[in-house]
Amino acid sequence: VAVIVSSTSSAVAARLLSKGEEPRVSKLASCSAPQNGTATCTAFDLVGTNLWDPTLRASRMEVADTLGDCCQGCDELPDCQAWMFESVARRCLWIRFLDEPCREDPGQLSCRCVAHYGTTFGFKPVSGLIWVQRQ
Repeated sequence: VAVIVSSTSSAVAARLLSKGEEPRVSKLASCSAPQNGTATCTAFDLVGTNLWDPTLRASRMEVADTLGDCCQGCDELPDCQAWMFESVARRCLWIRFLDEPCREDPGQLSCRCVAHYGTTFGFKPVSGLIWVQRQ
């Protein structure tokens, strides 16, 4: 039975690839990489500032007052590479980096710096490997 399943899987994969269809690549969510007590100390612009919620009379970034709302909001924005959430002020920032290496890979250790315990930094990983600095 395993041989039949394996053969069938191989045939399906070969057929898909022969049609010129590219395999689906899933993007990793920024919610998978939060690090408490961390911020970014590199140059960035805010993204999503023009997204307005007329019922609340505030921007979507201002309304994102939980860590989950902040990281999910970043994931919904193509230009958002990272986010910072300040838990005491309940403030969210959606970030697009201006300089290398952060612009190319926001997960680089040089894109992060130590902050107070209430600040959490997260980013959209460009690979399945997330580097964490030793304490």
